[in-house]
Amino acid sequence: MNSLNRRLFLMWSAMTALGVAARPELLYADPPRISTKHSAVIQTGFPELDNAIGGFRPSDLIIIGSRPAMGGDSLALNIGVNAASRPSGGAIAVFSPEMPRRAFYTHLLGILGEIDTCRLTYGGLNDAECTYSSENVAGRLAISRIFLNAAPIQRTDVLESIRLHRHSNAMERAQCSCGELMGPLSVYDIGNMLRRLQRDHELDLVVVDDLQLVCHGNQTKNCEQSLADSARALKSLAVELQIPIIAVSRIIADVEHRGYRRPKLGDLLWSDGTAEQVADMVLMVFRNGLDELDFS
Repeated sequence: MNSLNRRLFLMWSAMTALGVAARPELLYADPPRISTKHSAVIQTGFPELDNAIGGFRPSDLIIIGSRPAMGGDSLALNIGVNAASRPSGGAIAVFSPEMPRRAFYTHLLGILGEIDTCRLTYGGLNDAECTYSSENVAGRLAISRIFLNAAPIQRTDVLESIRLHRHSNAMERAQCSCGELMGPLSVYDIGNMLRRLQRDHELDLVVVDDLQLVCHGNQTKNCEQSLADSARALKSLAVELQIPIIAVSRIIADVEHRGYRRPKLGDLLWSDGTAEQVADMVLMVFRNGLDELDFS
């Protein structure tokens, strides 16, 4: 099915460019060559992390595992926004079936405006912070192209969100985290959208949040097999399109019952070991100190 989708996409691209499918061999054409800018290593924007791993390379599949509320999705989104807002400019795609568009704006404001997201949601902004955030956000978004579930993020919408956080009450700000969800995404859906985005915008990085929510096409498979197939498909996409893909993953609840809660490589939820083998890199989020506290 994935091979068929790829060939149909190539045929559609050829017909769009030429008006008609003049030669049958167009159906079997090789995918368009990726721009040479994608041969560069993508830096995460975190110097210590870059020194440790050397950045992300084209065709890399990176899995970031974390427990709930430990910041795995925030880390992935920060890395993506840093890649998109480099001085030379950039483009990223974020796929998050569970994140409403308005909540995504709030996350962007927190990253680009350098403001704590919790305070942004419940505390509002004063005049000085609004001015600083507006200038910072406008400047960085001017050179960035960010797509959420294949739809472009407009700078005017994000700046309007700043105004909302300034003039509304806490209840209205909290409602920004609500909204219509996109619904389940399959790996095939993501692949088709990524091929179009890569052709039109030359993506630098892709973020998928999260791996367990990416439903594989075969609903009869168990969770372990579905996760393994999804990881293989994402790796194939990274190789085909020559862009690094970050997939956020949940980890098993057993970590909570250990004396030392630092996650290990085999702690990815539903993984039978295939995802760890397919991935080029697995990063586990561990907040030293906070993980030692007893929340029971």
